[in-house]
Amino acid sequence: MATDYIRGIDCRLYCSATIDTTDSGHTWTEIKRIENLSVNLGAQTVPTTTRDSTFETVDSTVKTIELTFDYMDTAATVSDAVFNLLKSSYVLKTHLLFWAADGAHDTTGTAGWQIPGLLVDFSISQDLGSVLRYNVSVAAVRATNTAGTATIDPQWVDTTPPPS
Repeated sequence: MATDYIRGIDCRLYCSATIDTTDSGHTWTEIKRIENLSVNLGAQTVPTTTRDSTFETVDSTVKTIELTFDYMDTAATVSDAVFNLLKSSYVLKTHLLFWAADGAHDTTGTAGWQIPGLLVDFSISQDLGSVLRYNVSVAAVRATNTAGTATIDPQWVDTTPPPS
């Protein structure tokens, strides 16, 4: 029996400088030169242990989500629109919308986390024998749409945005 696994090489990371409540408001740009993409999910906890508890217990409170990836440098990075968008977003503290998807954004059935985020780490790794890379970390933010009428939180999206 064959299993149709989704391979990491088929997954995509998209970015949009426009944060909107409708998928039609996004112009998705694929971030192609990346390695080691991770969407880290977690939750803060609060203790719920009482005197009659047999075990120490907790309950979850606020959820956390963080996006991390390595952006590979090339000689063309200076004129690279994606690199310049990421760099200026970090320097100017502007929000971007990311979509860590399991396929192409214009393919039916593509799903993944959409995260309005702020770049909080843009470190440079210059390992001997390796490609120069930028270690990027994105923290989730509560963003306001371009019209200023709604807030946007991280969300799982399993619908297909229209092609841009």
